[in-house]
Amino acid sequence: MSLTQELKAQYDQKKGELNEFVVQHTDPESGKPKFSVAELKMFNDRNDELAPLFDAWSAAVKNEQREAEMKSVDRSGLFGGSGDGAQAREIKSLGDLVLGSEEYNAHKSDTSSGGQGNKFAVEIKGVTLNDLRYANQFVGMTDSEIKATITSGLGVVPYPQQRPGVVEFATRRPVVADLIPQSNTDSPMILYVEETAVTRAAGPVAEGAIKPQSDFTMTRRTVNVEVIAHRFKLTNQALEDIPGLRDRLNQNGTLGLALAEEAQILSGTGVTPELQGFLTKTGVQTQAIGLDDRFTAFRKAMTNVESIGFANTTGGVFNAFDWQEYLTTKDANGRFIFGDPGAQTQETRLWGVPVIGTVAMAQGTALLGDFQMYSRLWRKGGVRVINGWSGDDIDRNLQTIVIEERVALEIDRATAFCKITGLTLS
Repeated sequence: MSLTQELKAQYDQKKGELNEFVVQHTDPESGKPKFSVAELKMFNDRNDELAPLFDAWSAAVKNEQREAEMKSVDRSGLFGGSGDGAQAREIKSLGDLVLGSEEYNAHKSDTSSGGQGNKFAVEIKGVTLNDLRYANQFVGMTDSEIKATITSGLGVVPYPQQRPGVVEFATRRPVVADLIPQSNTDSPMILYVEETAVTRAAGPVAEGAIKPQSDFTMTRRTVNVEVIAHRFKLTNQALEDIPGLRDRLNQNGTLGLALAEEAQILSGTGVTPELQGFLTKTGVQTQAIGLDDRFTAFRKAMTNVESIGFANTTGGVFNAFDWQEYLTTKDANGRFIFGDPGAQTQETRLWGVPVIGTVAMAQGTALLGDFQMYSRLWRKGGVRVINGWSGDDIDRNLQTIVIEERVALEIDRATAFCKITGLTLS
């Protein structure tokens, strides 16, 4: 098997394995691949392996073509050989051709001048500049040496050009915190008072009768300010030698915090060090889709917020694929309910409520509620970037970069929020 065939076989094998990987992770209903974060990284790694194999295969093909072009030209007659391409040829340089010419030998044997002083001209027929360049490159080499030089390995590898910047890893954009009012605090704990019971006995009173007594119960609540953090460990040389590495660390670090924060806002357990998330908060209402269509379930959840929680629905959070089902719903005439897809702007609202779609929300579940009035995100000190050393880091030229924040999520009225469940079954 030639080198070209071997490289092509390797490339075809890797490409086949990648295609099989995609098929294994393709959803049979949608026909689209679905990857977890780990599976997406595995896909990217395998895809990255194809590029150098393809480049090597292409280089080998070009070398074979170049070798074939060399063999297709009969250069033996041009360089003093027999003119028979099947026989071994002798490659001569320009100097060899001049020294072997009849004109030079006649001039050399001219006794009248002693072979000196007179000019002479040599006409070299059938030789082009390209032929002379070819001769100068390979003069003194045998056929086997010329062949080995052309075809061995992959030839000279050119120095690659690196463009500025980094192709970022595919990452979702954090959006849930945008629905929630945010404030700063200097305290490690948020204290607020919740009205947990109310007796409103007001009514008509007869002359001389005792007025009815109303009452209410106040309960003190506390929310801890929790730490969300991660760290990177790298060498001093990497920080000094790789352009933009520190900026990329800061970008990845702050984005990582925002993604972890969003997960806590939705699903945190409330047990330190986790935030109390909306989906796990005791008292948050639930509206199962049941036999309803998804639009009716949305409206019923809004009614729960308004009539049981006595609040206004200011926002909704859906899984991106569930929200897509809303956006692509058509009427009996095949027209999209949400309007012309070709329109310049599309309002992502349903029943007047702004909705965001994100894969941070589990598929099949949605959340509606009065985020503006009955929730608040507290931040203490902003995002901090800390450089430090631990153990023998200094001896080994290592640095640890810590990126962290301190946040608290306050959910004042649980009944002002409602979950919709069973959306994937509708």
